[in-house]
Amino acid sequence: MALVVVVAGLVGIHLLYNAAFQQQRERLIETAINHGRLIEAMARFGELHSGGSYPGGVEQATLSQILDAYEATDGHGRTGELVLAKAVSGKVIFLLSGGESEVNPLPLSFDSDLAEPIRRALSGEAGTLVGKDYRGVTVLAAYQPVHQLNWGIVAKVDLAEIRSPFFRAGMFAAAVAFVAILFGAGQFLRVTNPLLLRLIQSETKTRAVVETAVDGIITVDSHGLVQSFNAAAERLFGHTADEVIGQNVRLLMPLPHRDAHNDYIQRYLETGIKTVIGVRREETGLRKDGTVFPINLSVSEFVLGKQRMFTGIVTDITERKEAEKALFESQRSLATLMSNLPGMVYRCHNDEDWSMAFVSEGCVDLTGYQPEQLTSTDDIPYSKIIHPDDINWVREDVSKAITAHEPFRVVYRIRTAQDEQKWVWEQGQGVFSSRGVLLGLEGFITDVTERVQAENAVKEGAARIRAIVETAMDAIVTINERGIMESVNGACERMFGYSAEEAIGKNVSLLMQPHYGEHHNSFIDSYLATGEKKIIGIGREAIGMRKGGKTFPIRLSVSEFFVEEKRMFTGLIQDTTEEKSLQQRILQSERLAVVGRMAAKVAHEVRNPLSSISLNAEMLQEEISNTQVDNPEEAHALLTSMIDEIDRVTSLTDEYLQFSRLPDSKPVPGNLNGLIHEIVEWLRPELEEKRISLQCNGVREHLSVAFDHAQIRRVILNLVRNAIEAMPKGGTLRVATEKTEKKGVIAIQDTGAGIPEDLVDDIFSPFFTTKDLGTGLGLALSQQIVLEHSGQISCKSKVGEGTLFTIELPLEER
Repeated sequence: MALVVVVAGLVGIHLLYNAAFQQQRERLIETAINHGRLIEAMARFGELHSGGSYPGGVEQATLSQILDAYEATDGHGRTGELVLAKAVSGKVIFLLSGGESEVNPLPLSFDSDLAEPIRRALSGEAGTLVGKDYRGVTVLAAYQPVHQLNWGIVAKVDLAEIRSPFFRAGMFAAAVAFVAILFGAGQFLRVTNPLLLRLIQSETKTRAVVETAVDGIITVDSHGLVQSFNAAAERLFGHTADEVIGQNVRLLMPLPHRDAHNDYIQRYLETGIKTVIGVRREETGLRKDGTVFPINLSVSEFVLGKQRMFTGIVTDITERKEAEKALFESQRSLATLMSNLPGMVYRCHNDEDWSMAFVSEGCVDLTGYQPEQLTSTDDIPYSKIIHPDDINWVREDVSKAITAHEPFRVVYRIRTAQDEQKWVWEQGQGVFSSRGVLLGLEGFITDVTERVQAENAVKEGAARIRAIVETAMDAIVTINERGIMESVNGACERMFGYSAEEAIGKNVSLLMQPHYGEHHNSFIDSYLATGEKKIIGIGREAIGMRKGGKTFPIRLSVSEFFVEEKRMFTGLIQDTTEEKSLQQRILQSERLAVVGRMAAKVAHEVRNPLSSISLNAEMLQEEISNTQVDNPEEAHALLTSMIDEIDRVTSLTDEYLQFSRLPDSKPVPGNLNGLIHEIVEWLRPELEEKRISLQCNGVREHLSVAFDHAQIRRVILNLVRNAIEAMPKGGTLRVATEKTEKKGVIAIQDTGAGIPEDLVDDIFSPFFTTKDLGTGLGLALSQQIVLEHSGQISCKSKVGEGTLFTIELPLEER
């Protein structure tokens, strides 16, 4: 009987052990499944809402939440443990060991016998087994994959912990049958209660986690009937758990998905083909109020006892869909905008080739290349499109802007696919991470060939205008409405002696004699006030004033122009000194011609009577010699005086005739210095006799001038004799020659009494003389000869210091 009791007791203990084992197995399965689904929900939530801002990404963010949750719990009993791991490079890396140890296990080889439960989970399998864990201890383990993160989860308890109370109970039963039976029952209650309590605590914790999840978690049986419905599901669908549990899950789905869902489960149960199981897919949900909304559904399978169960994780993706729609609209608008832009939008890497990650369709018109040609690593890089002469400085400018975290703007040339050269304008900037790491470049490139060509044409035109202005012989000045000079050309600088820096910013009256400067400003003021053009568009004569105060005649022409809305004036200034001198010479020549004709007329009319009178006087003198007269000496003296005066008048008429009949000049090339040397050597004895020292400079050199030898000799001889006569008590005669760019210059200077300043302008006038005796035709004749040689003669004199005559003759043309 005792044996029967013992056997009965052992059988009872065994049955109780099997029941406890099966119950523990089911609870471990439920724990693994629920925790796996919860972790997936956390991962999806982190992926949708963290935006990548959490260091380490979604995986680290999810793991951090799990660790925080498990630190706040009491664990899983003495040997119960929840393990998370992932596979990395053929090894199992443990992320969480939810047991009593605070340190995660060391990594294991993926093929290790100690990695069997977690290896199956990482391989995508779900189920239970009795085997060794990473410690080498035999455990009862439930394993489940975490698809969202490619992790594996294992819920386990040491098999010894499950068996221990039952073994002890059996031993007591074998000793005392009756007592064993009674004691075994009590022992069972005593031993199993803590284990059941731990399992209940684990279940409570799991349920708490499920109930606080942000995603809806729904379990259904193989018939599609809802077995659990968490708080998040209640919020999503608007149903309470009591309203849904026991109902078919299609209650939560709109047509036509309602009937299809049951078909998916039934087909899977019949064929084993997973259509929705283990797959994340987008569906539509139906709220209690009839509202349809988009959801993300992930269905997994587990076995509870002998019954297949399914867990669905439901995420409301309404916000994501709205964001996707907004993003799509934004991308569509951006694509439309980029297609309408006259150029190419790009994003590229900051590498040697500026490899394009994205280019807009505008690249075809701009470069002739298709987008895929520019973005492909095997085709042409953008850096090769840039003109070889421009690539280096473009790199330098872009690099400087990126270093300074500033936008860059560059204009350069490219070679298109058709080998056409274009000018492009590019604006872009570096794209940096939150930590300041350069991620790439973004910008816009457009064709500016026509603009650059127009600018170049304008620059070339401006350069031509500047060249014309700068090489002009006349002074060109621009002034504003206040008469302030804003620009002057080189001719103006040379003409007036002021540099551009000295003139610009000053009133234009600086360049004119004060009287004319004051009038010029009043003319501009009057024009601005009345619109009446007194000088605008009309040339006028004025007196210019060089730096230092020297005046000279000018002709001023003023024109008006506008720069945008700013009124400006251009002054064209011509130095009329030569023109005035030429006019004076022409006038003098005309005067000399008139005088010559008059002199010829007078000489012609007077010469014959003078000859007759002279002949008669000589005859009368002979008659007196042959006739007895009173006081013959007086008569002879009177006749002699008469004949002398007649001879003087005759000589004067001869000079007039010579002046009027001056032969045409016949210049021939010759050495002008040779002629001068000949004259001064011929006169040297006379100079020495009259105590006049001679100084010659330059007359030994060869000076090639085309001149009429006789006429120029007469001019030089006349000037030298005048100088000798001006120094009756002796002095110094200086004769010098020099060669300028276009002229040969002769200077004859004495140290005589000089000529009064008010008479200097008249000395070349016919019949004007400062001598007691003289015809006043010598200098007039000399001037006429020089003019006929296309030359110029001038005089400077100062009383008490002497007189300087200067002759300028054109150099021989070669």
